[in-house]
Amino acid sequence: MTTVVKLAMRAIQHLDWKLDSANENLGLVTFQTGISFGSWSGISGSLNIEEIEDGHFKVSGTGKQNLRGGQLIALNIAGEAQGKAHKAIEVMKQLISVIPDNEARYASEERAKHERHLQARDLCYELKQKPIDLRSYMLLAEQAGGYIEARGLFTENYVYIKNGKLTKLGKLEQLRPWFIENILPVIENGV
Repeated sequence: MTTVVKLAMRAIQHLDWKLDSANENLGLVTFQTGISFGSWSGISGSLNIEEIEDGHFKVSGTGKQNLRGGQLIALNIAGEAQGKAHKAIEVMKQLISVIPDNEARYASEERAKHERHLQARDLCYELKQKPIDLRSYMLLAEQAGGYIEARGLFTENYVYIKNGKLTKLGKLEQLRPWFIENILPVIENGV
């Protein structure tokens, strides 16, 4: 219920309407719109949230034209007031449809992270056997939370940078022992 009430509140805010109140115990969210066709004072509406079975909710809404500020009559032209409540429910549906997309994106990112870790472990095994290429060192450095950068004008000397701390590594041939000692344990232990 708390989540659905928060979703209703978010829908009202998404529509730039004024949220009057929200009661999680009652499953009630009240709001006001701006000027409408039938009323200078807008429409007062409410969304009623009912749990019909465990984890399943029914949302219904009502609305009425406001009559304030010297206005003598407020016409509900073509059911405009009720239409605002239905619009809020439609926005709730749109907002909820985004959640699975975010969950799918998170799962995809986690899967990619896991695949990078497996690739890094394979590179660790390869590095124990023989020297690897610079691109592979860069992948290992990234997996350990840092990066490699080339320094020098005439000959390339490499450095490893992590959290602003710079470690001088030397030439490409000198990377292997340092990586075996410092980077492989981090990757293999999943630190």
